[in-house]
Amino acid sequence: MRTIRPPKHAALILVASALIILATGFSSAKIPLMVNTLQGPVIGSLSLGGVRSFKGIPYAAPPVGDLRWKAPQEPRARDLPLLCDAFKSGCPSYPSATDLDLAFETFSEDCLYLNVWTNAESVDSKLPVMVFIHGGSFLTGSTSKRYYDGTYLASKGVVVVTVNYRLGVFGFFCHPGLADPRTGGSYGNYGLLDQLEALKWIKRNIGGFGGDPDNVTLFGESAGAVSVLTLMTSDLSDGMFDRAIAQSGAIPFNLMPKDDACSFWEGMARKVGVEDFTGSLDTLMSMEWTDLLNMNPYSEAAMPAKTTRNLLCVDGYLLTEQPLDRFLKGEEAPVPLIVGCNSDELGIAAPGGPADTEQYRQWLSRSFPGFEDRIMDEYPANGASPGRAYMTAISDAVFIYTARWTADLHSKAGNQVYHYMFGYATKLLKSTGYGAFHALDIFYVFGTVDTPGFPKEDRTMARTMTDYWTSFAAKGHPVCEPGPAWPLYRHDDPQSLVLGEEVRIESRLNEDRYRFWGSILEKARFFINI
Repeated sequence: MRTIRPPKHAALILVASALIILATGFSSAKIPLMVNTLQGPVIGSLSLGGVRSFKGIPYAAPPVGDLRWKAPQEPRARDLPLLCDAFKSGCPSYPSATDLDLAFETFSEDCLYLNVWTNAESVDSKLPVMVFIHGGSFLTGSTSKRYYDGTYLASKGVVVVTVNYRLGVFGFFCHPGLADPRTGGSYGNYGLLDQLEALKWIKRNIGGFGGDPDNVTLFGESAGAVSVLTLMTSDLSDGMFDRAIAQSGAIPFNLMPKDDACSFWEGMARKVGVEDFTGSLDTLMSMEWTDLLNMNPYSEAAMPAKTTRNLLCVDGYLLTEQPLDRFLKGEEAPVPLIVGCNSDELGIAAPGGPADTEQYRQWLSRSFPGFEDRIMDEYPANGASPGRAYMTAISDAVFIYTARWTADLHSKAGNQVYHYMFGYATKLLKSTGYGAFHALDIFYVFGTVDTPGFPKEDRTMARTMTDYWTSFAAKGHPVCEPGPAWPLYRHDDPQSLVLGEEVRIESRLNEDRYRFWGSILEKARFFINI
């Protein structure tokens, strides 16, 4: 690969620029725009309201060349300041028809970067730290999305960190030909190892940004929430975070054992012309990353039957057993947890659902074989909208049931749990017939409802959610004034916060649906994860 070298005096120019930036306008006592990290100084920029942002900080070495499909390694140390005023490329991602930001993003295997927003007054501020893991089915997503901007959240008195991690084939390819001595000969789950490496970097460096390394809340949405709950079951994450928030994600179970994962990925490799797996994987290692995207693990009928539909595997290193089994035994991390979901997660996908009653049955048989009749009785199509009936059923199974089940399990283990349901009916949805769909909550948690199109009254809900979330990060108990006191969820007294046009507390939320899906899923022990 040809290397393009910077101009001879680029380093001097950068240093001079840094000095100019640092010399301007510091009448208030704030974290400076240049912060020292263990790898060298980084230079950020000013956001609205005086919040400092540092975008594109490397937390690991670029996973390219021989480091493709290896556990992340520490980034290279440097003497000169690194300008961190813009997002770096996202990790190679599979196209999504609903991703409105895709046309404005760039992608590269050199993608292991994180971003920091801070409003701290000094390195001694010791503000709570909130680390966000994005969603996207472990296939798509990046931290450069507009709705993940941490400025508003940081203005609430926390240090916000968002993390890129490897996705799809780059993050979860699992094959013994990739055995890594650095991880005890294990392979796979590189995306999760990236998240863990970011947490290690934060532990070592966040104090320079005014954050408290001993008060870290890990939060995520969708696949990010799955990541949070999964890391709660890994011994390698002990001490890396102190609280957790899981938004619209489930404890994964029936993950592929390594042998099954190997067979599955060999099938994927045949799609790019690789047939011989007896020796090394040099052919795959040398391919351009754009060609490797043809190994789409979510293609039709690709996933093995009765396997939770995500890409994680029980690798024997990061994950030594099924995450659900750790929760069932009460052996997950005993950290305070907020867990919940949205009221109409997949409703917006109804037009892409089954077209008629027969297809409705076929789709149910693929997701829940043997339970089709019971589910169709509970969620009848009535000849009107099989797509709507199917998506409501899947929403209730994958999100509403699993959120309460997670709360039950964590509570039974003697841990502190808070359960919620986000059902805010923004005026944007009034004419659509949809409720609070998947990922809508992100705008309110990050306070990015100033995006064009959101009505001004939505900012009240944003203030409510950010107050609950940030107070939980600060003290372990979510509080909002004015707002109802959010009680602990107990398995024998399940109390939930409902975030709708009215914010209220409800006992035994969605009890009928919870019992119905419990009678199915605790027997089936598999379903499709989002």
